[in-house]
Amino acid sequence: MIREREENGPYTSLADFCGRIDSSKVNRKVLENLVKAGAFDFVQVKRAQLMEVLDQALEQAKAVQRDRLSGQMSLFAVGGSKEESAPSAEIKFPDIDEWPQLKKLSYEKETIGFFLTGHPLDGVIDTIRMVAEADIEALENRREGQAVRVGGLIQQYKEHISKKGDRMAFTVLEDMSSSVEVIVFPETFARCSHYLGKDEPLIVLGTVQQGERGAKIIAEDIYSLDKAVEQFTEQASIRLPADRIGRNQLIELKELIYQFHGSAPIKLTLHFDGRGEVDILPMKDITVRPCSDFFQKVKDSFGPGCLSVQMRQAEVKRKKRFGGGNGR
Repeated sequence: MIREREENGPYTSLADFCGRIDSSKVNRKVLENLVKAGAFDFVQVKRAQLMEVLDQALEQAKAVQRDRLSGQMSLFAVGGSKEESAPSAEIKFPDIDEWPQLKKLSYEKETIGFFLTGHPLDGVIDTIRMVAEADIEALENRREGQAVRVGGLIQQYKEHISKKGDRMAFTVLEDMSSSVEVIVFPETFARCSHYLGKDEPLIVLGTVQQGERGAKIIAEDIYSLDKAVEQFTEQASIRLPADRIGRNQLIELKELIYQFHGSAPIKLTLHFDGRGEVDILPMKDITVRPCSDFFQKVKDSFGPGCLSVQMRQAEVKRKKRFGGGNGR
């Protein structure tokens, strides 16, 4: 592939690539992996569209190569120009949506071993760090049996049947700092297994188990990110700059609070630049449902530094130790 490009110039399209490469060496599986890795992003076509026309591109390439071997010229070779010889004009891409971003990133890691165009946690890492008590790489400093909340994506997942015949799982949770094995015993698995097969950020509440190969987590509960925010928020605080807050802004804030009415107390503070702050004591029924949408709308309206959230400390109900991977 590299030699062909160096000798005859850059590839101009998927069809051009297929027509110039020996199809006995670059089969459909190789092409799939190249598309998944983003190797054809230069053609400005969605990866999902490229994947849909692979068979067509390969068939056209075989025809071109047969003509080349037999010394004949195909219709596209008339005139001998590079543009006319390319079969790409025959390929019509279907009008379909691009893969979801998480799927694109998952394919990148599957094919080249790392995320190329972003990270699955981009856009939610601030919320994860708000709920989680530590990045995963910091777990090595936590004591044995300590309760902890961590967040990230499940990167590996393997179900297992315990000695008693119950379903459980061994998973690997990854954030932007590191990864950790999470053991999900039957009781937790029965409640939370529906989260484990999804490509979405999760929060794991559990206890730390230290071993020779590093820390593990014994899962007590597993939550979606929004559910964890709602579950563990103790209080939301909004700090408003007094010199930039008028009647309209207060009405907007009131509407937001009623739109996201819930059970979490909210604290409002007016900040007077250089002259201190004054807490506004809301009525008892002024409570909110903490979630990513509410937080984002508050930040958009009143600035990124106006919001802070106090989280409950991580606690687990069970104190039982599961030494040495019991249940395997």
